[in-house]
Amino acid sequence: MQAGLVLSNLSKTYNRELLFKQLNAEFTPRSATAITGRNGSGKSTLLKIIAGLQLPSEGTTELKINDKTVSTEQHYQYLSFAAPYIELIEEYTLQEMLTFYFKLKPLSPALSLDQLPELLLLPKAKHKEIRSFSSGMKQRLKVGLAFFTEAPLLLLDEPTSHLDEEGKKWFQKNLQLVQDQRTIIIASNEEEEIESCTKRIHISDYSR
Repeated sequence: MQAGLVLSNLSKTYNRELLFKQLNAEFTPRSATAITGRNGSGKSTLLKIIAGLQLPSEGTTELKINDKTVSTEQHYQYLSFAAPYIELIEEYTLQEMLTFYFKLKPLSPALSLDQLPELLLLPKAKHKEIRSFSSGMKQRLKVGLAFFTEAPLLLLDEPTSHLDEEGKKWFQKNLQLVQDQRTIIIASNEEEEIESCTKRIHISDYSR
């Protein structure tokens, strides 16, 4: 499955403040794009609009799966999304969270649920409640869920936030594994997070 995306004349105003206007961009299948800009500039908002979690003030998003356009309401079926602000179910153990999540989203066919704690670098946390996890463990879980989902569009918002050096190396390794298989969009100002992106969108170019 391949995902292509076209943003046409996209504008967003929040609390009467213009975040961006007339943003046009095309994301070709299996490309990697970075969205950069100062904090509060609208990077996260743009990702949420692409995901169908927010509506633009003006303009359209067109997601094509194998060259067929899908409705905004169906976007979630074809994407995985990781961000520090996405909530986990704190009362669940790691095993319960993985089981629950992958009933809603398809797991990559190359993987099994039993492999995931090890792949997340959390082999001893299988039966621990997520509320007891450190911020780095939680972030690794959020990003891992996005990596291990079978979805052609991958959205990542500040993916190495809260990760230590080991976690950052883990992120880069897993990003390389999916880079040639998925359309990837990363919102970040951290060069190490976006160094593999071949295209960059500077959101400040659309806020004037």
